[in-house]
Amino acid sequence: MTTEFARNPNTRNDGRATDDTLETLADAVISAALNPQFPTNMLPSLVGSEPALEQLAPGKAQALRQKVADYNRTLAPEQRSWNDFNQAQASGNSDQLLSVAAHAPEGVRLNIYQQIAWKFANDGDMQRARQIADNLPDTAQRNQVMQQAVRQAAWGASNKGEFVAARQFAQQITPEEERATTLAQLALNATGAKQETVAHEMLDEASSLLSGRPEGAALFSAQLQGAQVLIHLRSTQALPLLERSANQLDQVLAAAAQVDAFLPYQRSFEDGEFKLNGGFFFNSLIQPYAQAAAELAGYSLPMARVLVDRLPLPEARLMAELFVARRALVAPATVAKVSSRSHRRWLTE
Repeated sequence: MTTEFARNPNTRNDGRATDDTLETLADAVISAALNPQFPTNMLPSLVGSEPALEQLAPGKAQALRQKVADYNRTLAPEQRSWNDFNQAQASGNSDQLLSVAAHAPEGVRLNIYQQIAWKFANDGDMQRARQIADNLPDTAQRNQVMQQAVRQAAWGASNKGEFVAARQFAQQITPEEERATTLAQLALNATGAKQETVAHEMLDEASSLLSGRPEGAALFSAQLQGAQVLIHLRSTQALPLLERSANQLDQVLAAAAQVDAFLPYQRSFEDGEFKLNGGFFFNSLIQPYAQAAAELAGYSLPMARVLVDRLPLPEARLMAELFVARRALVAPATVAKVSSRSHRRWLTE
């Protein structure tokens, strides 16, 4: 008995379609589009496929191009501009995108420029994102576009192993809590690439940024995110962040029990007991703290349990214990090895 599957004659050894199959498919697509019954509003969906269709079925492609051109002439100028924009976007030609925006009617020009600005920002193209963003009338949107461009540029440099450049881009990220979190994550990438010097420089900067910030939800979240990265890198800089988060959580939960009945959203306490119902305090405070404690459990179970015991509410403490236990059970050998050391030596610089 043979174990080989019958090979489709229309596919190559690597599973890709043969040229004959593609030509047949292109011919079928064009024939359908040229059919008088074909919905004309679906013609823009073929935009972006025209170069391939022309190559595979040159005999019919010209007729399709003419039909698309005739359809475009019936459109309002605004809709025609959006079709041109979609075609330019599909082609990946940035200069063509800018040309479409420059010639678009005034009613849609700003919206097209906004779309282009976000495209450049998501691509990490700082120069072109700034070129467009500087002409946007809304200050908040300009800042959002440039912050996205900075973040993407930083990660793009990191993915190329250019960590010095990535750190320079990160200097422009605001607010400082987000900059600190990004620096810690970039440091993790740098460590994986054996760039320990720049990794420690970024960690030092991240810790410095968080140490002087006023307390609040943004700082609490950034501290725990940064701490989890630092734990993974076995850096002692994680400990002050975790300790500060524990102090903040202790104070906030005590106050929350007193004001819960006056808050507009779903109650977090009932008859004096904390409700583990996925409400604001659970999602924004308890769960992130429990996740950080669980990350620590992978290196020092005793220290993780110290963090859990800091929670003043028994219900929240039970939830954190479950997170820690689950993490410890996933890698018991690692936990046991590290936990056998003194808790003051669980991390190494």
